[in-house]
Amino acid sequence: MPNLCIRWLAALALVAAPSILQGQPDGASPDLDKLREATGGRTGLAVHVGTSDGKLESALAQGGRMLVHGLALDTKAVAAARQTIATANVDGLATVQQVNDVSRLPYADGLVNVLIVDLDALGDGAPAETDRMRVLAPRGVAFVRSDGTWKTSVKPSRSDVDEWPQYWYNATGNPISRDKAVAPPTGVRWIGGIHSEATTPQNGHRIRDGLLAYESTPDKDRSVMVCRDAYNGIVQWAVVREHRDAYRAFKGKPLLNIDGRIFTVIEEENAPLVEIDAKTGDVIRRFEEGGRTAKSQGRGRFDPGTVTNVVHHDGKLIQTAGNTVYVLKLDGSLVWKKTLEGQEALDFPTVDPEGGRVFVASAPMERWKRGARNPQVEADAIFALDLKAGRELWKSPLKEKLVTQIIYDKGGVYLYEAMPIGHDEFSMKRLDAATGECLWTYEGSKQEIG
Repeated sequence: MPNLCIRWLAALALVAAPSILQGQPDGASPDLDKLREATGGRTGLAVHVGTSDGKLESALAQGGRMLVHGLALDTKAVAAARQTIATANVDGLATVQQVNDVSRLPYADGLVNVLIVDLDALGDGAPAETDRMRVLAPRGVAFVRSDGTWKTSVKPSRSDVDEWPQYWYNATGNPISRDKAVAPPTGVRWIGGIHSEATTPQNGHRIRDGLLAYESTPDKDRSVMVCRDAYNGIVQWAVVREHRDAYRAFKGKPLLNIDGRIFTVIEEENAPLVEIDAKTGDVIRRFEEGGRTAKSQGRGRFDPGTVTNVVHHDGKLIQTAGNTVYVLKLDGSLVWKKTLEGQEALDFPTVDPEGGRVFVASAPMERWKRGARNPQVEADAIFALDLKAGRELWKSPLKEKLVTQIIYDKGGVYLYEAMPIGHDEFSMKRLDAATGECLWTYEGSKQEIG
């Protein structure tokens, strides 16, 4: 299968600064090996305050892992640095700009991944610690020289900012963020490009540890999996795969972003779940003991056989594939699998973390519509299994109920029917998580809720 790695550079919003300080300070550079070790090898935006000759900028840009911006304080330093960068053949990856004042750094809040500042060389014109921390993104690293010594500090993550690592936020299926920092937007932070450059996610964004992962289909022959820095939009990696309109990205396609690892399916047919390094895009594990994909009819529709979905809970992957539920450890080993005889397609694995249960919807293959506007199945039953061992606990029959989501919350299993285009009716049903008994059903129409 042909793969092609491609990269883009995000547009960065730089703001103007007043002219105060004159002259170009000169100071020693930090140890590059220690710098790379501190950043963990991540791609991102590196800023050097007080550029002199461009050597540090060129070294940081080598290998294409860093977009480097140098701030120089006179025209002589700019010319020397640009010549060094050109000679090193890293133009574009490294750039230098002349500024007259660096006491307030010309970057938006939380934009920079690596900040290098020589306080000894800059003297009274150096940016204060508050401004250095302002421009650093969460988990960003500052290398600061003071009194002849380079010191490293890491900006902590914000406790009021939440993440979104799975399709429904977590394995309970209840898509409610705990974020307390979100507010009405007041401007554009970064621009990733246009649709033809694979910027439109077909199955939503997954955000974890400051990394944003998604998959796009810019045309009918290609899928592009992309991982960006969530704070500045810089592409960590992007992989293009030709798919011949088969297993392309679609809304319900498995995609998890968990603790520096991406879990998804990248091959077209008879393919296992894979684990991808979120920093590099490299495939580091194939879950051969889990389920596999089926023969596709294109655009997310499948022949009878295997359909697959997956959620993460408590260090394990809970996967549905065909009529089987798999629970896998993150090292690839199988904890258990349970085949539900007489069933064709299982979907929407949902976890009850309090009672130790996993719920799945069952439907005949011809009524399974993962490629639709909303993932949906015309389910004929909901099953509950013991999360620890896979034992079947109960079965709740349904009368070809259209299910677009299963939610667990406070002892209840909620079956939700979305409102697809062209349909007026919708409904919700609550089952008892312990017994499967239907406790109530609500039916309504779009007109009732406006």
